[in-house]
Amino acid sequence: SDSNTDSVAVSIEVTDVAEDPVISNYGGAASGSETWDEDNTFTVFENFDATDPQGDTENGGGLVWSISGGADAALFGITQTGAAFWNTLPDFDEPLDADKDNNYELEVTVTDPESNTDTVAVSIKVLSSN
Repeated sequence: SDSNTDSVAVSIEVTDVAEDPVISNYGGAASGSETWDEDNTFTVFENFDATDPQGDTENGGGLVWSISGGADAALFGITQTGAAFWNTLPDFDEPLDADKDNNYELEVTVTDPESNTDTVAVSIKVLSSN
């Protein structure tokens, strides 16, 4: 019996694709909420954490934190270690949020060196101490 065969060389290249970092606060959800007692004397309301599949880290290791949006974004700041803080501590009786209802809205974003991002929407309800 005759058998005819032929062979061909095949080359396959696998390319690593940069994946988005992931904010791990609030169980990795796209939004989260906090409550804040107006008598608190410290300004940090949350320490955000993120992981990145490429191995980038916080605090100079490639991941960059920002307050990226929300009606009340201008009232907050964030360090490059992920510590989000009030620029001015809130007062329940004199709310500074956009709609004056003591519910502060902001978005926190982490960006990796490839410009991939993850964002979480945060709502903070300020409670009266009275």
